[in-house]
Amino acid sequence: MLEDKLSKEELKLYSDLNFEDQKKVEYLIEDIGSNFEDALADLERITFYPGLTIREYIQDNLHLFTKKQLMTYLDYEKLERSLEIDGVTETEEGVFEYR
Repeated sequence: MLEDKLSKEELKLYSDLNFEDQKKVEYLIEDIGSNFEDALADLERITFYPGLTIREYIQDNLHLFTKKQLMTYLDYEKLERSLEIDGVTETEEGVFEYR
């Protein structure tokens, strides 16, 4: 529990933070292992997405990933089948997209 890890002075500073910054401090101390002083110093480096799942984060930020990063995770056979169902066909001459 976070309250057990903070001094009275730190608890006062913590209680003065807005909800989002409190959540960031909790994350930095409880999940990352930072101390309170370092957590406060790192607040600007953290972005908090309340209620978002990792899957939703990936979907919302897919444009941030490089092609090289994404290529290692692709199952080409499944993707090819899915594209064929959606009207994309590979022939000897090339690929046709029928939508």
